Amino acid sequence: MTTRLLSRWVHWLPHYPRVATASVRLKSSITYIAPLSAPRSCIHPFVRHFCSPNNLVNKEEPSATDESSKSFSELLSNATTLAEVFQIWNDHGALTNDAAKCLLTLQTFPLIGGILVYPGYMNMFDTLQRDVESLSDENLVRLPQALSNINLPFHGPLQSTIQQELVLRIRKLSYSQLSFLLQWVDAQRSIGLENEQLTTTLLKLLELRWVELTDTQSLLILFKRASLFTPSFREKLDDKVLELAERFSAWDSQKVASILILQNRRALSLLKAITYYLNLKEISELPIKLLLDIVYAYARLNFTPVPFLNKIASELLGKLEKMDPLDVCRLAKSMSILQYVNKPLFSGIAQVHKALKDSFQNFNPITRLHLVWSLCILKQATSHHISSVTTQEFVNELFELTGQVCKSEFYHLKLLNVIAYDKLELAEIVREPIPTILVPEYENGEILVDSKLKFLDLEEFQAPHLPGGGGQKTLPNGTRRIAFLALDYSAFCLNTNELLGMFLMQKRHLQHAGFIVVEVPHFEFMLLKGSRQKVAYLQDKVKKAVAENVAK
Repeated sequence: MTTRLLSRWVHWLPHYPRVATASVRLKSSITYIAPLSAPRSCIHPFVRHFCSPNNLVNKEEPSATDESSKSFSELLSNATTLAEVFQIWNDHGALTNDAAKCLLTLQTFPLIGGILVYPGYMNMFDTLQRDVESLSDENLVRLPQALSNINLPFHGPLQSTIQQELVLRIRKLSYSQLSFLLQWVDAQRSIGLENEQLTTTLLKLLELRWVELTDTQSLLILFKRASLFTPSFREKLDDKVLELAERFSAWDSQKVASILILQNRRALSLLKAITYYLNLKEISELPIKLLLDIVYAYARLNFTPVPFLNKIASELLGKLEKMDPLDVCRLAKSMSILQYVNKPLFSGIAQVHKALKDSFQNFNPITRLHLVWSLCILKQATSHHISSVTTQEFVNELFELTGQVCKSEFYHLKLLNVIAYDKLELAEIVREPIPTILVPEYENGEILVDSKLKFLDLEEFQAPHLPGGGGQKTLPNGTRRIAFLALDYSAFCLNTNELLGMFLMQKRHLQHAGFIVVEVPHFEFMLLKGSRQKVAYLQDKVKKAVAENVAK
């Protein structure tokens, strides 16, 4: 409003000083005042609009200093060795900004022993310290990081001078420059070095001027270091991520997911936002590494966007041959953590073991056991694979490596699965006896029913699958062994009723051993009220399983 009012009245300003001066010189006896002759510029004054961009900043012709600075920067950009940088400084360097540019260039070269062993550095340092006030803001903000990269002491004279100048000028810096400076401040704090005055002022300004945060790079810098700020500002950063998510590149979205992993935060709103905008991009144009990083982030944060995972799986299926072994392992592990199954993709991944041949014998025992166990799940293990992990020497070495009881039990179970696969699913017989340490302890998890589905006493009848062989009586005709397989949410694939590989293999082994398997989802069983409902539920399950077995 003030600007509009002034622009309307400003053209009257040239008249009033002239009238006032003339009236002072007139005598009181004069009763007639002649009209003043004013120059044409007063009659038709030039009105300067306050908001005109041409008048806010005076346009200046490029000065000789600017041209010299540009040519100096071009020379530095063409330098390929340290000697060339020092030679350019000796021949053409004179200004403080020139010294800063040289130091910024020096950090890109390997400095063996630090910069102090190279001649000519003192002249640069003296130029900077003598006239640090003339440094441009851009060079001033970038210098601390460059000085740290060339191993200059944090509390040295030049670093202290630069830091003091930053404290004096910090309120005039742009928001992007403040965020860039935060990277260096945070890196120094992580190793126990800190200028408290600079850090406190910087963090305070970043929070007070948060409305100036409009570029994605500054946002990612602050979001990664959110722990330095107050809880209220961290919430504002989350809001900014949601606001600018549409402008994120694919790599920016990957960085947000990686930062959430580092912070151990399962921020669903942020994950949904970056997934939505990633889904809008052409997935065939996204690099393989980026897709693998995204899937890994989903696995770590337990986030399962099924439609987007389907797109990723379809895309990676055609690129399996281009992926290196580590990438294939990362993909398989991430998908297994998510309990996501894409059969064509997993069938393609399973072919990788054919390239191993006998080289898997050189793997450490833990990796070798994981490999053979996985091949058993996929029905691709051979007797050669199994014999390599069932010897007494291998078992002793494995348990020496695992050490802890919980880990030993975990690998003990895997070895039992491998042996069960060999005895029940392979035609060949294990040539070596099973190590005594692997003989399992059986628990009662089965029932016997006759042809009329009436229960029989387990202990009275023969049980070849048990170590003791069971009782003395032979099983009557029509008798069936029923095995109950208790299952939780973790046993099923994502959003399906299909069992995961380990549980599917367990079911196969029970079926090969002559059992009729009855699946009992724990989450269904616990919803039943009272023992009567639970018994009726199990009876219905048994009848249904027996009927399906008879139908086969």
